[in-house]
Amino acid sequence: MSASLPLEASEAIDVPCRNVDGHHPEVVSRMRILNIISWGYETGGAESHVRSTNALLRNRGHEVVTLASDWGPKELRFDDFQFRSIPTRGLKKLLFTLYNPHASRAAKALVASFDPDVVVLHTLPQATASTVMALRRVPTVLCVHGPEHYVLSLLPGTLMDRDFKDDSRTLESLTWRGRLHYAFFRYLSRPLYRKAFGQVEQIVAFSTYMQRLLEAEGLPSQHLPMGTPPLPFVPLDFESCNVLFVGRLVTFKGVFVLIDAFQEVVRALPAPS
Repeated sequence: MSASLPLEASEAIDVPCRNVDGHHPEVVSRMRILNIISWGYETGGAESHVRSTNALLRNRGHEVVTLASDWGPKELRFDDFQFRSIPTRGLKKLLFTLYNPHASRAAKALVASFDPDVVVLHTLPQATASTVMALRRVPTVLCVHGPEHYVLSLLPGTLMDRDFKDDSRTLESLTWRGRLHYAFFRYLSRPLYRKAFGQVEQIVAFSTYMQRLLEAEGLPSQHLPMGTPPLPFVPLDFESCNVLFVGRLVTFKGVFVLIDAFQEVVRALPAPS
């Protein structure tokens, strides 16, 4: 995820905004934007994205607030408001993973007090479908950053390492406990999300890969490339060329695609290391 977003990317998507009379004007000079995300500290790309775009939007005169769970460290947070995170054990963990009432109540209260023009949803494991359901009558955008419980093809990516017998993280390698977790999210959690998404006005995918996955599952989205300016072209010196992968070592990050592609490069150009 990028640390900055150029103006062209931030303006690439039409977001409905309510006027005082309830209509949606075509041009909006200033907006009140509510972000909802599961974690309010930089634990990954989605959080870095929210933190950096918040700064950009505020610099342009928009009012932006972020609601996140209270999970994680108390320092170095970028959220403005918090809701209680899902319990880590017991029956409440099971129930709140499906429907977190603390997130729902916090979202409703913030919508009432802040009166946002648009709500932007990001990662949802802590917020759950309950938060989406609480946003009726508020224009809502859903940003899909990676594996979520509602994306069936990427559902294994949301499970814990201990849910698998090996590093392949395939359905075939699920342990018996992993199969129970997979069934829980697929047959209980995912339908709640899909029902709640009926009130989402726009889904945003940050890659064409994610856009294709969502489309295949009946979730049409708009592709919004991440706002990373391309580096200037520099011809490679194949006498001293190194390739660096930056990212988590998980399948959906594409490291295996890179390895396969690099084998082709080595065959064509044996010099790179």
